[in-house]
Amino acid sequence: MADSKEPENQGTDENQEDEKKFGQKEVDAIVKDRLAREKEKYKDYDDLKKKIQEIEKKEKANLPEIERLRTEVEEKAKLIALKEEEVKQAQVLNLKLELLDAEGLPKFWAKRILGQTEEEIKADIAEIKKLLGEKKENVGKGTAPAVTTSKTPSQYINDVLRGKR
Repeated sequence: MADSKEPENQGTDENQEDEKKFGQKEVDAIVKDRLAREKEKYKDYDDLKKKIQEIEKKEKANLPEIERLRTEVEEKAKLIALKEEEVKQAQVLNLKLELLDAEGLPKFWAKRILGQTEEEIKADIAEIKKLLGEKKENVGKGTAPAVTTSKTPSQYINDVLRGKR
């Protein structure tokens, strides 16, 4: 059993020759060398980190400016939409005026005419003309006294006021 207590590697002298034994100084030098190489890989890490932080600070500083510009763009878009609507309404009003004039109707009716397209406006004008074409006899027609004198209007008024009529 004395043989079983011996290390297993003693029988292979070749493995022991291949293995190199390092002292503490040599191990420290190897570790130091490897650490130096790793540090060299990441030597600009702190500079990059600082640059990233500066960029983030600038972005945060510009954020209120970006929000202000975004709000301004939205307001301008609303104003443009409003102005476009005003132009459209002006064009429709102009079309109504032209069509009323073409039909011989008073232009002040333009605001009372319905429709936004030429066809709609023409249809509403036709409806109005149809309604105007229906003449009904006035209720009070013929009940006012006829003036049979050859007096001037001012003489007639004076006579009525004096009761001489």
